[in-house]
Amino acid sequence: MRNLKLVLPRLLFVALLFVLCNFFYARYFWPDELRQHAPLAMRIEAMADSADVLYFGESSNNSFNPFTDTLTQSMSEFLQGYLPQMRVRDITHSGYHSGMFLALIDLIPTTSPLRTVVVTMNLRNCGPAAIHTTLEPYMQKQKVYYSKRWPLLSRLFLSMRYYDNRDSMERERLKFQAWRTWDIRYPGVKHTYPTARAWYDAVKYSDEEGVNRRKRILADDYIKAFAFVLDEHNPRIADFDAMVKLAAARGVKLVFNLVPENVEYARLLLGDALISQIKYNRDFLVHRYQGRGALVVDNLELARGVEFTDQFWTTEHVNARVRHACARNLAKAISGRVPQERSLKQNNWPNPAVLQPMADTLLGVQPRK
Repeated sequence: MRNLKLVLPRLLFVALLFVLCNFFYARYFWPDELRQHAPLAMRIEAMADSADVLYFGESSNNSFNPFTDTLTQSMSEFLQGYLPQMRVRDITHSGYHSGMFLALIDLIPTTSPLRTVVVTMNLRNCGPAAIHTTLEPYMQKQKVYYSKRWPLLSRLFLSMRYYDNRDSMERERLKFQAWRTWDIRYPGVKHTYPTARAWYDAVKYSDEEGVNRRKRILADDYIKAFAFVLDEHNPRIADFDAMVKLAAARGVKLVFNLVPENVEYARLLLGDALISQIKYNRDFLVHRYQGRGALVVDNLELARGVEFTDQFWTTEHVNARVRHACARNLAKAISGRVPQERSLKQNNWPNPAVLQPMADTLLGVQPRK
């Protein structure tokens, strides 16, 4: 008892000192750190207070092709055009995934008038190549700033590197391990290859010289990006599940924007096998979250291959026509009615038939007149 009487005042003193230090640090140092390392943490409250619809996006939202697009508006800006009676704002950061969006959504004040949240659902981001990207330590460091814990405690976590900071070598190892060990077979389909590694190691195109070698490289990139099977154990699914629960608790309508992937090139390179894989994962996402009260706007197959900016690897960067079409589908889901068609000004001026003569030429795809 005597020892307790001696220790308790010391513990109370340490606790009080920590509270005072946190107050001082939060007032005089933390805001500058946020502005330097995580400006979105400071923007989220202002955005939520001035928006009816808040769009969370990565580079698919605001990327455009400087060689073919005369229209540079983002998906969220096109969405604003379709919803003139609502205030649409966006939080966009290149490379972000569902885990980062979840942390940002959790920062939205409960007193905010915001009623609709749109979140980018990027199918490729659910695969090993994106889960184990070397950009992840940078994002996990930012995620510490997005927490609701006391600022001084977050500063201690950052100083001790108490977050997922595995280096690039370890992430490369995990990525290749996933390609080698994740079973890519799924119900209803007899798959030739049990893993992505077995598939991309298999012979494709008999003469792997010149054009065929370039096709082989491109085909293997598509396998690495999309040859996986979604289930409840995927970390992205855990993030989306938590997002649905958080939106329901806040009384906010949650809309997922399943952005386009280059399914046309996937079919040209690998036939129906990879297409079936992609569609199986798409159906998993749609059925899982529509059944849990969210809206899933399926824009997966909205774009032709030549409408993607990046032709020799797969991304979700699309031209203005596709961004505009995605926005229209989102507006329909949010408003509950078919929006009035808005005509685009001339895109790809002066010759709209010229798209991107790179992989489309390699694969023999012709521009649509």
